[in-house]
Amino acid sequence: MVSSRRRFIQTIGVGAGIGLAGCSSGGNGGSGNNQNTGTGGSGGTSGTTTGSGKPKRVQFHFLAEITNSNLKKTYQSTFDAWNKQLTGYEVKPIFDFVGINKSIPKLNTLLATGQPPDLVLSAPRISSFHKQLADMTPINDHVGTPKRFTQPVGGKQTVVPEVLEIDSKWYRQDVYDKAGVTPPTTWDEHLTVNQKLADYLPKKQYPELIQAGANSTVWNHMGPVHAMLGVNFIERTGSGLDQVRVSLGDTKNRQNEIKVLNYFKKLYQWSPDSLSYSWPDQTLVYVNDTVATNAYEGRLLTNVFAQKPKLAPVTKPTNFPRPPGVSKSDYKTFAINNPFAVPEGGQKDLSFNFLKWFYDSEYYKKVVLSVAPHQVPVDIKMLDSDAFKQNKIWSSGPGKTYKAYLKDIWGNVYNSQLGRTNPPTPYWGQVVTDSKIVPNMVSNALVGRKTPEKAVDDAVVQLKKKLPQVVKQVTS
Repeated sequence: MVSSRRRFIQTIGVGAGIGLAGCSSGGNGGSGNNQNTGTGGSGGTSGTTTGSGKPKRVQFHFLAEITNSNLKKTYQSTFDAWNKQLTGYEVKPIFDFVGINKSIPKLNTLLATGQPPDLVLSAPRISSFHKQLADMTPINDHVGTPKRFTQPVGGKQTVVPEVLEIDSKWYRQDVYDKAGVTPPTTWDEHLTVNQKLADYLPKKQYPELIQAGANSTVWNHMGPVHAMLGVNFIERTGSGLDQVRVSLGDTKNRQNEIKVLNYFKKLYQWSPDSLSYSWPDQTLVYVNDTVATNAYEGRLLTNVFAQKPKLAPVTKPTNFPRPPGVSKSDYKTFAINNPFAVPEGGQKDLSFNFLKWFYDSEYYKKVVLSVAPHQVPVDIKMLDSDAFKQNKIWSSGPGKTYKAYLKDIWGNVYNSQLGRTNPPTPYWGQVVTDSKIVPNMVSNALVGRKTPEKAVDDAVVQLKKKLPQVVKQVTS
């Protein structure tokens, strides 16, 4: 089974950046996000023309974690459109499509040999290269990117997100109604509701999927809860990327993490055995009526429409139950994204021109809508544009419900791939989830291989060993 976070089954994220190989707006570009018009989409490339005479022919190197053939075709057609509206340039794209988690090693090699690509679509940890990346503040200002998604590292914004994928709880309203329950808002209510659902449901149907496998999928359930409780696994002690320490062993963090694990251990009694589940399994068990509740991004609704549309009207989004002492205003959930970055030493002006044009164009909307409603635009106001109103899923009753939900929680969404350190830590995911240290901690506690206390203490030891190794890789 495929386990990669983005782009599994059915070609998940066209989103990953129609980067350079662009799109075109022809005329005004649609002004997709109601932000500044900047240089994009007005028919020329402000500041990048070569004057009269023949256009300047240039190659443009686009490095991206894209493997699907349909996505490659999308990039080619997008680039053709952007190229046609350029003034003074004739651009030949060099597409460097690589597999998941392959862009960072490839970029490292290219930078080391003095051959930086012009545009990169990569994992968020690309911010580890912040000294060699251009400041993306002009692009984020143009797009209207919320600052919590701009990954400021080293005194500059290192990336611009392409799309966002926002996590929530999904539940079967018809099942809940028949069982006489409503979505819980607190941990105590959650335990009560799951017991009532268990009493109502027939055998081989479960109240909720709780992911227990030792992989990054556990974050669907646990990321928001950790954020609401303020549990930090590592923390920054200064602005330098080497100024960081393991904080999970601190008294408050340790106590709260043990509470989290005990809570999910109780919930796991009402879940199917999920030790071997991958990303596709998580939506499949919902579509197949195995569970009445699931934690996932908008792809769950995408798959419901594709695989069992009769469930769409009764599939509803709701918030994660809040831990004790956490108010409604302190609610949090997370978003993930693969961002664009522009290495220094490349054709920065041309890269910036493309990005401004792209986000203003109708092509950006097409990218977001390619996996509706899983992918959410960086500017939430775009959900009210004609393109989204005309989309089959977004314009449906369930789509409108999801849009209202997203608008309601928008200010409470954070970037899970940076952790919650201040300043942000671009290698947070490498230390915490990619290493399997935290996923193993969760899995061991949920299935009873270790007590929550033992699972946490072992994770602290492992993090203290892993963190210096990653820091050395990032800073050397």
